[in-house]
Amino acid sequence: MEFVNALLRLENLLLECAQFGKEASHGGVTNYTNKELKLKRKFRKHRTSINFANYKQASCQLRRNLRQEKHEHMVKSINSMHEGNTKMIFSKFRSLNSNKISIIPVLIDEQTNKIAHADIDKVKLLVDSFSQPPQPPNNAINYTGYYQSIENEIASVFAIFRDEEMKNRSVNLCDKHQSEITESEVIEALRHISCYKAQGPDNIHNLMLKNGGDSILQSLVFLLGWSFRMGYMPKSWKMANIVPIPKPDRDHSLTKNYRPIALLSRVGKLMERIILRRLMYYLHQNNLLTPNQAGFQSRQNTDEFLLRITETIHKSFDKNGVTYAVLLDISAAYDSVWRNGLRSKLSEEFYLKGRLYWWIDSFLSDRVGRVVINGAHSEWKKFHTGVPQGLALYPLLFLLYINDIATTVPDQIQCGIFADDVAIWSSIFTSDTNEMQNQMNKMQRCLDNICEWANTWKMVLAPEKTQCITFRKKNKKKYPPLQLNLQGTPITETDNVRYLGLIMDSQLNYNRHLNYVYGKASRNVGYLTFLCSYKGIRPSLSVYTLLFKTIIRHSLEYACAFWNGAAEIHKKKLELIQRISMCRILGVIHATA
Repeated sequence: MEFVNALLRLENLLLECAQFGKEASHGGVTNYTNKELKLKRKFRKHRTSINFANYKQASCQLRRNLRQEKHEHMVKSINSMHEGNTKMIFSKFRSLNSNKISIIPVLIDEQTNKIAHADIDKVKLLVDSFSQPPQPPNNAINYTGYYQSIENEIASVFAIFRDEEMKNRSVNLCDKHQSEITESEVIEALRHISCYKAQGPDNIHNLMLKNGGDSILQSLVFLLGWSFRMGYMPKSWKMANIVPIPKPDRDHSLTKNYRPIALLSRVGKLMERIILRRLMYYLHQNNLLTPNQAGFQSRQNTDEFLLRITETIHKSFDKNGVTYAVLLDISAAYDSVWRNGLRSKLSEEFYLKGRLYWWIDSFLSDRVGRVVINGAHSEWKKFHTGVPQGLALYPLLFLLYINDIATTVPDQIQCGIFADDVAIWSSIFTSDTNEMQNQMNKMQRCLDNICEWANTWKMVLAPEKTQCITFRKKNKKKYPPLQLNLQGTPITETDNVRYLGLIMDSQLNYNRHLNYVYGKASRNVGYLTFLCSYKGIRPSLSVYTLLFKTIIRHSLEYACAFWNGAAEIHKKKLELIQRISMCRILGVIHATA
């Protein structure tokens, strides 16, 4: 606490210095608004022609003043956009081009049917929704004995081995992942943190940590080293302000359609970065991660798995066969992680022990949070399940939790996992319908194995969101329909699926994907046009180039290696988008050569 209080005192001193001599705003809009309201009330009380004329005159003055204020704000915002501060550029761009106000609508509690209008009522509903454990699997009662055995095992491990390992009797401290935290590690972690991230409940900002000088650096080395040496994460680092982020294309009046993003202590997140690097080093050195998982890892991207599945599909096309694919959906994947199950896997499957294991054990324990909306906050609630979203460690811990799902897939079936997106597929390089039926039966047994794995580790699969598809040639007529079920519920077969951002149809012609990309890019061109044509005020060409590359070109180029063989009429649409964008940026007409 002394370290935190010292930082906060320094922050207050710097803020006082920064605000010294700051000019007060004139509040012109406020004065005109108050005058207009006063005359409006007077006219309603005494309806005379003079009062009406005075009210209309004040109303016109207010509108003129608002237009002037808006114009000055636009000019100031556009002129402030300059190359170097990328985050500021996109913040200004979004504020200039968005008419949406980020307000959470009236919320409804699905269980009690309570309706929340005020912010203080909304935060209560949301924190109750986020903190309650997810629904258990359908047949979880059959696994009660197994669940209890894991709980007992973790309790006994804590009682027997913690003191022995922390006293260095059974762990080699010369191992890189178990050694003392060094100053160079802290400097490297500080170098990678962003100055534009929000602070946690302790109000310590990354700017203070990065620019605090040698005294703060030495204090951080001592504090983080003590935390790792003791295998203990302070409770203040596990207290989170939770910001509810609405999930896209959902009913935002329901609490289940919000994603809880945790804002925690920046010092704690600095420690997480160091632990993340050590844990990743340990996993790679011992080759413990499945090659079927590519999410949240350096030098890995979506192209590899897209190449694997499309190559298999094209091979089946060449031999007049078909490819069956199933895209699985895990309900509330990150919030459903069974923490004692994760501890068991870290110990037994990944052979993790010593300081690193016990620090992660402390990291998972006694996590609390509160929901914050517009200054209103709920009471603190304990979170007993899941890995908090918004942390540096949570993606890797989730990967470790589902790492063994690939072992349930037989050799005849291919599997691709990117974070929580799980896909299985199998090709039949023959036109024999009996062979196709046999392969479909193998797919069903694979799905049954995955359901068994999910029940064992308290994960819930969503049959209603799971999709299956048959990839085939257009003239392929004779093939058995794909009839699969997940936990007894039939899986809907569709003629197109979206996998890792690429929309694939059954003939793999990518027409739907290119139409989707064209629509998205057209909207972004409209935003860029507004910025290019606002009363002759234009930012520099380098800013335009950066915006074009990031909001338009990246969507046009994503997965282009796969849809390059699509129809020319669709590809010409994308070329037109690029041409229009360049004309807008350069300020020339479309017919310019």
